Amino acid sequence: LITEHTPLSVFLAEARFPRLRRAAIRAVYPRATLTAGPLEAIGAQLGAALGRAAPPFVALPNPVVDDVGPLRPVRNGARDLVSVGRLAPEKRFDLLIDAFAELRRTLPEARLAIHGEGTERPALEARIRAHGLEGAASLPGYTADLDAVHRAADLFVCTSRREGLGNAIIEAMARGVPVVSVDCPFGPRRLLRDGAAGRLVTEELPAAIARAMGETLGDAALRARYAEAGLEVARDYMVARAVAAYEAAFDRALGAA
Repeated sequence: LITEHTPLSVFLAEARFPRLRRAAIRAVYPRATLTAGPLEAIGAQLGAALGRAAPPFVALPNPVVDDVGPLRPVRNGARDLVSVGRLAPEKRFDLLIDAFAELRRTLPEARLAIHGEGTERPALEARIRAHGLEGAASLPGYTADLDAVHRAADLFVCTSRREGLGNAIIEAMARGVPVVSVDCPFGPRRLLRDGAAGRLVTEELPAAIARAMGETLGDAALRARYAEAGLEVARDYMVARAVAAYEAAFDRALGAA
């Protein structure tokens, strides 16, 4: 059983030695009984790459949260934004900081916390200083208490270049935090249900992201709708449901073998 958590087109476009990797995939993957991943789009790309040699694909939900909810009251005067992830280039937290700087022009009381650790910390710290955002934007580092992070947040923001699914988005949804995300390949559009369960930003520009953040923060009723819809999405990624799906896949693979 081979699992892929990133669409091949996005991964190979950024990976080192893409021709060698593609050749290895073509040599090894057809030997699998099943391939799997969190999104059907991943299976479609595997099928396109392998043709008739592609093993059957099964979509398996990531086991992200143990429980969901309860729905929290949505406060007026929202101003606290949060994001979570590795401080790595593909997460594009530099874009988030640029967008936050734009947002502060119309919402000067806004605050941003980006939780995570990684190689991009020095560059992101420098970007915060360049925008004069010390005290407004922070990089608290790794946290084991995501519940506390989400309790303090009015809005979760994702500006990634790619998301095979988007576990951090699901974690925020499970705690009733509304989401704004760029429409990157491929997870956010699925999780945000084409914009019904969160704000999708198709223009990956600071001004467009800032406008989406500001409009969502300023509309308590919209945030309440996003939060309620997000709880429904997060239920699909509870550990118990994912375990059952994986067990079914194992039974299918063993039956075929």
